[in-house]
Amino acid sequence: MWKRFDVSWWTLGAIFSLGVAVLILAPVFYLSVRALGVSPAVIAETITSPETARVLLNSVGLAVAVVIFSSFLSFPLAILITKTDLRFRRFWEVAAAMPLVVPSYIGAFALIAFAGPRGSILQRWLAPLGVTELPSIYGWGGAVIVITLFTYPFLYLPLNAAFKSLDPRMFEAARTLGKNKLTAFFKVVFPYLVPALGAGSLLVALYTLSDFGAVSLLQFDSFTRVIYVEYRFSFDRHLAAFYSLLLVVLTLFILLLENWFRNQLGSRRTADVDARLKTERYSLGLLQIPAQLFMSLIFSLTILLPVAVSGYWVWRGYFSGMLPGFPWQATVNSLGVALLAGIVCLLISLPLAYFINLNSGGLGKLTDRLAYIGYALPGLVVGLALIFLSISHFPLLYQTFALLIIGYTIRFLPLQLEPTVNSLANLNRRLFEAARTLGRGEILIFSKIVLPLIRASLLSGLVLVFLSTMKELPATLLLRPTGFNTLATRIWESTEEAFFARAGLHGLVLIGVTLLVVGIIFYLNPDFIEEEKV
Repeated sequence: MWKRFDVSWWTLGAIFSLGVAVLILAPVFYLSVRALGVSPAVIAETITSPETARVLLNSVGLAVAVVIFSSFLSFPLAILITKTDLRFRRFWEVAAAMPLVVPSYIGAFALIAFAGPRGSILQRWLAPLGVTELPSIYGWGGAVIVITLFTYPFLYLPLNAAFKSLDPRMFEAARTLGKNKLTAFFKVVFPYLVPALGAGSLLVALYTLSDFGAVSLLQFDSFTRVIYVEYRFSFDRHLAAFYSLLLVVLTLFILLLENWFRNQLGSRRTADVDARLKTERYSLGLLQIPAQLFMSLIFSLTILLPVAVSGYWVWRGYFSGMLPGFPWQATVNSLGVALLAGIVCLLISLPLAYFINLNSGGLGKLTDRLAYIGYALPGLVVGLALIFLSISHFPLLYQTFALLIIGYTIRFLPLQLEPTVNSLANLNRRLFEAARTLGRGEILIFSKIVLPLIRASLLSGLVLVFLSTMKELPATLLLRPTGFNTLATRIWESTEEAFFARAGLHGLVLIGVTLLVVGIIFYLNPDFIEEEKV
């Protein structure tokens, strides 16, 4: 599609891409160097210690459990919304994706504040009945519940798209061959859902391994919590780097396993079919009521409960005189760094996407793959690596806004890069050939032709980076300048101090801002949630 520039433009693109690759790979490389600072004896002792085995089993077990329970939620949700005559379907389709805008640490705060052992809303309600303490919600069980409720959309969205693309005639053909409905589903339909199931499960597993806020508030020792404790309270921070490297290895192993599985499976796609066949729906009949109750339960647990619990504690804080004023500074800080991170990612992704499209072979593909490494790395690992790197080699960057934005860029650049690369690849090359025959230069072609055509994709990527930055907690905790607070860090600090009124206020503001942004985008582009599945 793209006419090749002369060697000078190609060289500039290669140098820029190399710089981005170095930036993204720097955390992993430096963690490796830092971990080598631990003596071989200590490394051997750490690897073989029962504590490391316990943390590894905790992390893997949590990820597996969350993937399984997310599947139990996502399958019925996708089937009800895409294949049945579910009432209020359009609302439920949007509502099913809304938990993505609620950070898991707000979900953990809501669970603790509502059903914690002592002093929670539920315990206070039951106090007249003599209940002084509720069963503990801390640990593995609470972490599975919270992370599942707020990560299942990563699995639901690709399943939703896969169900919509299925040709219902395959299922009917199997039925005419004498197969019952269950056998027809697993023999004919399910194989076409496996790629979507695998992609969604990968995202859920990676998010679970990288989650820090929920597991920390619920006191569950996964890798992220142990790394943070080692960094904050240990004199020897080499061990924190070593644990971080173990988490990176575990993350990369999951990526390689998913890639191998996808290659073994092969590509499965349905042929294009008539739109009326794709939208054929089955009548629920008397099952309409339990279906509505199921949808309402999920919406209540993921959206209404965090909002209601936060509102309750804000109301109590207001009448007890313990409620602080509106968090203007934290709100402005959150919006400012989120917008700045989005703009930086946009500016980097444009020349990078140009170079990737210009070189569709090995170099462009390698650049594209390297850019995604940062998104797979947990925010805690990126933050810790940048701290070690800045203290050792770039002390002027330590605890500066520049280092904070670098961390956000490493983490969220793929969210902007993917839609940019795709939109550039889909442009009609004849437009550029016509412009060049008229004597227009590459810069003028870009500003007058390319930019207007890819504007929507640039905006969608900017919104995704903005929302992800607004919710980011561990990287912000580690990299923020002294005295700089966002809504996310305020929620974390307030919950740790059991100041639920302040945490509730900041949580309401964060949820309100993110829902407002998503609502505006969805209103302007109703297909946004379906198009942007990252």
